[in-house]
Amino acid sequence: MSTTDGHLRFFPYEEPYPNQREAMDRVANSLERGQDVLFEGAPGTGKTLSALVPALEHAREHDRTVVITTNVHQQMRQFVEDARAINEAEPIRASVFKGKASMCHIDVDYQECQTLRDTTRSLVDDESDREQLEDRLDDLTDEMRDGGEGGDAGSAAEARQAVQEELERIDEDLDEESANTCDHYYENLTGDTGEFFSWLFADVRTPEEVYEYAGSRGFCGYELLKEGMEDVELVVCNYHHLLDPMIREQFFRWLDRDPQDVITVFDEAHNIEDAARDHASKTLTENTLEAALNELEETDDSRAEPAENVLGAFTEALRDTYDGKLGFGARESVGENWDDVSVANEDRRDDLTLAFLDRYEGRGIRAECELALQLGKRLDEEYEEAYRDGETTTRRECQTLQAAAFVSAWMDGGGELGQHPVVSVRRDAGTDEVYGRAELYTCIPREVTEELFEEVYASVLMSATLRPFEVTQDVLGLSDPATLAYGMEYPEANRRTYSVATPALFASERDDPATQETIAATLSDVVRFTPGNSLLFFPSYAEAERYHELLAGDPNLGPLLLDGSEPDTEQLSGGGW
Repeated sequence: MSTTDGHLRFFPYEEPYPNQREAMDRVANSLERGQDVLFEGAPGTGKTLSALVPALEHAREHDRTVVITTNVHQQMRQFVEDARAINEAEPIRASVFKGKASMCHIDVDYQECQTLRDTTRSLVDDESDREQLEDRLDDLTDEMRDGGEGGDAGSAAEARQAVQEELERIDEDLDEESANTCDHYYENLTGDTGEFFSWLFADVRTPEEVYEYAGSRGFCGYELLKEGMEDVELVVCNYHHLLDPMIREQFFRWLDRDPQDVITVFDEAHNIEDAARDHASKTLTENTLEAALNELEETDDSRAEPAENVLGAFTEALRDTYDGKLGFGARESVGENWDDVSVANEDRRDDLTLAFLDRYEGRGIRAECELALQLGKRLDEEYEEAYRDGETTTRRECQTLQAAAFVSAWMDGGGELGQHPVVSVRRDAGTDEVYGRAELYTCIPREVTEELFEEVYASVLMSATLRPFEVTQDVLGLSDPATLAYGMEYPEANRRTYSVATPALFASERDDPATQETIAATLSDVVRFTPGNSLLFFPSYAEAERYHELLAGDPNLGPLLLDGSEPDTEQLSGGGW
């Protein structure tokens, strides 16, 4: 069997386009070598299936997972349609993932969600402990009535008293925890989720379908998606799951995959550079630091003390820094969105670092950070083992590991060129308390992307505009990628380009009435003098909405359809033109 014949089982249509078969072969050969691919193809050349089909074949043969990603909302929908078509031709286990914000049933942000998860998990654990203690209390009561084991009623009474005191302590904890929990996540931990997972993998489900199905049964679909990502062959997601270093680490953990067992496919790859800048930051909130310190208090390990020392000093320094920046009345005006406070200095390190150095007392920041990292990794492994062995129903995240990794990165990179330390504050909607966040922002894209491309098995980057390949390779930090490019397949008679002298839609000019009038008139002419239908593209959804309104009153135009981030385009157009 040839290479092409092998991966064509995942091709969902009768025949590939003329260039698709060649492209699939070349991508397949590159993946066998573990080589990255830069793939430029004009619109209509079938880039997505050209990359996805051989990637799925390779993943099936070598026990790997394909992650296909885009930052374009409509393209994610197309990925889902392609995955469903593939699933009909060759059944695959697929998961479509979106951010928590779009799937939360109680509308809280990530940090509040993490707090609710932790308290809900503690509540369920304490309820389980309480049930066991009640059973033990009944057994000891029976022993006392029978005179105790071996006739020692006093020992049974003493043990019963100890159990009773522990029950009272747990009851107090339960009263505190029950006030700050998530009912949907509680149902995940205590209910029967088997039916949900059977439904989930019976087809390729969209996040919206998961949200509705899980919500109607009282579950948190987002958390169940995370739990169900093990053993999937294909994951569809947004850029930030891969480009944000901290999210990526968790994302691969949810996949239960070593990065070397992951193949990434980036659509619209010309956008990676800008997206990487947006995600080129590491963040650590005060809440995560406090959770790490609580975790360390419960840890019986000699490394807990130095870890608590260094993380405690950083926590106090963060509070001192933003407290010192919030002048009279400023704290009361802090809202629910993150607001930056100035920490920059022209001739020395930032104010947070200086406060940290002033607060810290110990054997050395780097030495104690290293001990904290070691302990965090051990705790993380224990949480992983407990989850695998069925001792816990969810995979607990190690807060110490996250906090120690950030503080290490802050001290090592905070003073380097291209690294920008930032401190922000916001108000917790649940507690109404102000808390802080430290952020290390990186403005050089390859600082983010190079690490990603080095750690995964291979990546396919595809776009209609990637050349010159050498520039893309250098900017993103790719090492010796294979390159392939295919031109436009549309007949030349159907191609025509016009250049029109109108004001440019720079951000500073978009609100100018004269500019809007000129652009609207030009668009009206384009629509009226173009045979058939016209498709108009704008710099943003807001601009599209603006000109949709301006053109709506033009009697010379036919029906106008407005696309956006939420509507399904096919339904909007009635399934066709």
